[in-house]
Amino acid sequence: MSQQDNVSIEYATLSQSVQWTIRDMIINGAVAPGERINEAHLAKKLGVSRGPIREALSRLQAEGVVTYRANRGMTVSTLSAQDAYEVYTLRGMLEEEAVLIAWPNLTEEDLSDFAKLVDEFKDAAVQKSHRRIVECDTEFHNAVVAASGHSRLLEAHRRLDTVNEVMFTTVSRHIPARIDRVVEIHELLLEALRGGDPKYAARAFRQHYQGALDQLWEHLDK
Repeated sequence: MSQQDNVSIEYATLSQSVQWTIRDMIINGAVAPGERINEAHLAKKLGVSRGPIREALSRLQAEGVVTYRANRGMTVSTLSAQDAYEVYTLRGMLEEEAVLIAWPNLTEEDLSDFAKLVDEFKDAAVQKSHRRIVECDTEFHNAVVAASGHSRLLEAHRRLDTVNEVMFTTVSRHIPARIDRVVEIHELLLEALRGGDPKYAARAFRQHYQGALDQLWEHLDK
């Protein structure tokens, strides 16, 4: 491998690291919805040049997490009720189909892996670690979809991860009672996967997102 190849790999790794750092800042509320992202300030804070910052923001823009505004540059996206509807209904449809595809080949080892992720949920909830709770949610749902063995379905699902995590944070901010039940909710999903009815289990995943959407709309109406 040439020195140029090494530099390219290091640059790509740095850019990805910057992307995850900015993503965490958005999810944790360090930068608020609608807030302008100052590239120069962020580069200085992270100790990097502006190149990796621009690349990271470009990828986050593709995920819908940041938005380019004329005369303002990049800002943190303000997710609307329509955004919530689209993200949650699409995740629900993808996971419903993934469960139906995965069902004939689900093993006890798969179910054991899902159970371990729910246990990690419990630990995160006890520690009141919002960041880890969000990560556990993503890991659990990705693991279930991955069990389908459908690589393109999984890819489409993962493209929604970051914006779904932002929605998770939005729901937790506005509807803390739902987050208090996050472990119970995922225990019920695990129980559905352990049951003998694939259609019931698949429907449970779609209704999981519909329930979050209904509660969010109810809060917005109030």
